[in-house]
Amino acid sequence: MQETDVNMNDTSGPTTPVIHVSPSPHLAQTSSSTRRMMVDVLIGLAPVVGMSLYIFRDYALYQLIVCLMGCLLAEFIFSGMRGRKETLKDGSAIVTAVILTMSLPGTAPWYVASSPRSWPSASARSSSADWA
Repeated sequence: MQETDVNMNDTSGPTTPVIHVSPSPHLAQTSSSTRRMMVDVLIGLAPVVGMSLYIFRDYALYQLIVCLMGCLLAEFIFSGMRGRKETLKDGSAIVTAVILTMSLPGTAPWYVASSPRSWPSASARSSSADWA
């Protein structure tokens, strides 16, 4: 058998793939945005929300309204506290509210449905201040 020497610095051969490291979202289309992705998620959740409203009727509608109001209010308050521009237009709070609505039982109290976006960060700040 004949052995051949392989030069590792030879650039004339096939190139190796390059790995690009970048922050998410990793989009193949540059026309996609966070808002467009949230609309796609809401379209995907529409049949589930429709069946929930059909089966559970007023309970599901009540939970959806309370979760929407709580998530939108918390998003508005905490984006203001961080000194960032309003992020209500990207739809992430609405997606969070719909997923939260579908996760909770219809008979859950209103304060359970309205608090998940605000309680964890507020309680984390107060508990760390208590320990300091």
